[in-house]
Amino acid sequence: KIKAMDLPGRWERIESATTVGTPDVNFCVNGSEGWIELKVGRKPARKTTKIFNSQRGLEQEQVNWHYFQAKNGGISWIFVRLDGDFYAFPGVLAGEINGYTMVDMAFYRCEMAEFLEFLVKTPNLMMVRGEVISKN
Repeated sequence: KIKAMDLPGRWERIESATTVGTPDVNFCVNGSEGWIELKVGRKPARKTTKIFNSQRGLEQEQVNWHYFQAKNGGISWIFVRLDGDFYAFPGVLAGEINGYTMVDMAFYRCEMAEFLEFLVKTPNLMMVRGEVISKN
């Protein structure tokens, strides 16, 4: 769906069985590069049940990849779609997402088109101590 949105810059779906943990999408906009991991799931019946309790969440290799990306000043995001609702997490939170409930997820809910537009307008975002800041 990202490719169909005709966004400026380069947005490329990565399909690789050889590099374990690498996110699904790489983008480069106005000289800033970043990565996006895509996850799809279903909302649990109770808001206090973990989202990925019975579903496939992030693998340890994916968590590690996002950790090292953030540690080295890189940009990465995790997009989660649950029953049509969209959530965007900075990659530095990769180690926590598998334990999130719908209560935890509420803060990160957004519209995908609006979030991607935000990324296009401010592609030089990075994570520092869990805060989204500009590299400039």
